[in-house]
Amino acid sequence: MRRFVLFVAPLLIAGNPAAGQIAGEPVVEPFPTTESRPFNFWMDVKLKKSQEIFAALTEADYETITDCAKQLHTLGEFEGFVRKGTPGYVTQLRSFQFAVAEIEKQAKQENIEGVTLGFQQLTLSCVHCHIALRQESAATGSIPASHEPQQNSHDPQQK
Repeated sequence: MRRFVLFVAPLLIAGNPAAGQIAGEPVVEPFPTTESRPFNFWMDVKLKKSQEIFAALTEADYETITDCAKQLHTLGEFEGFVRKGTPGYVTQLRSFQFAVAEIEKQAKQENIEGVTLGFQQLTLSCVHCHIALRQESAATGSIPASHEPQQNSHDPQQK
């Protein structure tokens, strides 16, 4: 059952990548295999939804913002279940879920400044989470050296 949910949920949320394809054309995989990149499918979909929020934010499209926030919440729950053994991720997930809830709340109130602030919090939670995941992966040797975090005076994890 768990495998079924992990397979079907992304398809329901992200849609069918082959939809609208002309018959006879080769199917191009939308995402490289997990072996060729440090992060997984869930983060790619969350990135797409956050970009949709940004686009909707510029147009004050509160309905799209609310829908994407709900989808981000669901994606965070799924990924949280998958990554529950990663300590740094669990901490950042709380920040992510708070930001998504704030975006949804402010969108329902049609408060563009509130949505903007929530989106800024979401962006920070994503950046901090990726820093934590890169550090965790580098410590376990599961990513190539080219993806290891660089020393950066703006990186709160390096201070």
